[in-house]
Amino acid sequence: MTKSEQFKLIEFTPQDEIVSRYIEKYQYYQIEKETWIKSLPNARLDCWFIFEGALNIWDESKKCFCTAPVNGGYPATNSSLLFHIPKKLSCINIKLYLNSLTIPFFRYLYPANPFLNLSKCYNHTLQINQKNVYTQGSLNIKYLDKWALQLISTAQSDITIESLVEIIHKQKIISVKELSAESNLSSRNLQRVTKKAFNLSPKELLTVFRFSQTTSYLKANPQKAFIDALSFGYYDQSHFIRECRRISGSPPKELFSNMTFSTSDLMILD
Repeated sequence: MTKSEQFKLIEFTPQDEIVSRYIEKYQYYQIEKETWIKSLPNARLDCWFIFEGALNIWDESKKCFCTAPVNGGYPATNSSLLFHIPKKLSCINIKLYLNSLTIPFFRYLYPANPFLNLSKCYNHTLQINQKNVYTQGSLNIKYLDKWALQLISTAQSDITIESLVEIIHKQKIISVKELSAESNLSSRNLQRVTKKAFNLSPKELLTVFRFSQTTSYLKANPQKAFIDALSFGYYDQSHFIRECRRISGSPPKELFSNMTFSTSDLMILD
């Protein structure tokens, strides 16, 4: 079995305009061998549904791997997660922008608890059916968009969260002072807002966004040198290397060589 057959990832973006404001992409994973995977901070919320196989997550408090719920999720954080697939795994992962926190359901993801069974938090009509999701090697985007619209219909307007996410996404904000100025919030109010909304300090939030944007760019443009990371707000190349080691546990070269999937926030470990 070739590596491409052992690790399959199919990604699609939402077709519905409303859904695309909250969901970045749908990901269908199919893994056919025992695997260890490390997730990296990605400035997104992730919500998964396991169709076949099992997924274990390292529990730091217990110092062992524990079984993940069939339907679980994890919020944007400044730390990594270590996963173990014992034999095989077939699942869908939904990657959401941070403005999805205006949808009450996703508040269940805070504080971060990857062992929370999200199936207990919503009506059974929100369960995703595998037969409706993945057919003939393709994802049924219309079905997934329809599922997502049920959640989005409960979204509550929060201008502050929407504005902060938009500012960080569209502008190259590299300091808390700049974010404070652009958002028209005092440093104290900014601290209060980001802690309450994302459970991250303004500095942590910016760090996660910066690392996510940089790794995504370099993954998509492998011909580019790491020096290009400077355009995302790093002081110099050594600054990016240090932060890469701190966040991922690996230097940049090792990080990108272990990114077997097309996505830029997962490392497959030996």
